[in-house]
Amino acid sequence: MKPLQQNIAICDIGTQTFRLAIVNLDESIPRVICSEISHVRLGQGLSSTGVISDASMKRAIDALNGFHDILSSHNCPFTRAVATHALRCSANADLFLSLASKTGFEVMVISEEEEAKLAVLGVTSTIPIGQKALVADAGGGSTELTILLDGKLHCSKSIPIGCVTLTERFLKEDDPPSQQEQQRLTDSIDSEIKKTLDPTEIIPEQVIGVGGSATTMASIWLGLEQYQPEKIRGLKLTKQEIDSLWNRLSGLKLISREKLPGLSQKRADIILAGIAIFKNLIKNLFVPHITITDGGLLMGLLIDTMQKEFKIDVKPSHTAGLYI
Repeated sequence: MKPLQQNIAICDIGTQTFRLAIVNLDESIPRVICSEISHVRLGQGLSSTGVISDASMKRAIDALNGFHDILSSHNCPFTRAVATHALRCSANADLFLSLASKTGFEVMVISEEEEAKLAVLGVTSTIPIGQKALVADAGGGSTELTILLDGKLHCSKSIPIGCVTLTERFLKEDDPPSQQEQQRLTDSIDSEIKKTLDPTEIIPEQVIGVGGSATTMASIWLGLEQYQPEKIRGLKLTKQEIDSLWNRLSGLKLISREKLPGLSQKRADIILAGIAIFKNLIKNLFVPHITITDGGLLMGLLIDTMQKEFKIDVKPSHTAGLYI
């Protein structure tokens, strides 16, 4: 068992963003020391080339070097880093892992199933879950759909659609996107959702959105000048509200989207694809709203680490006011 009363670091290496959290475990109670995000866009061009580009590789290693400097100033003897879609799919993933190791990060590439499990762990630790729920974790390169029954994972499926890959395929010609581009985007998402969700299987009563696209949607809707996860956790967005967001943002040029409260400039070009995923998901599932939570993969990774590495019995009181 690892000693308590120490700082630990967890890192989520995604297709769009890298996230780092340093958490102090004092008497088994987690307390966030710092939380960092870097919009690396590791998966830029990956869907067409099959490899991580030199420019993306450089941005990624620069980000990890920056994270390492932060770790050095906080005395973190334990670090756990996981990577998802981009490194599962790239032909040169081994090169990235080798370069990452030189920055001090031993990165584990996790499977789609493990990614879904960690996201569910983060979700169930932060918001109430109904009897039949679907967790939609929309990332940069893929979207993980997970069915929960009574709060337990029943099954999960991965759809090869993400905000980065969809933007590169459908929204690169016109600014703002033309009606033809918007229709091709919608048709592609609809097709993937219908291929993945079997109407004869369990129909969810609750849909939960996690990941950067989901929390950004909530931030824009609330008009937050600064990211405030305590206001986002548990927020319900109705079909009409999501449609309203889409109608508003899809008519704006990129330069105008970049100025919107709640929207990072580095996510402004891909947010339309992110909203479109949830817009079409709620339409196909016939649910009245989507519940948003900040408690996704990174939160799940923290809880999983506390349980497995430090043998801490994580209770709701540990995560009720924990934001990373």
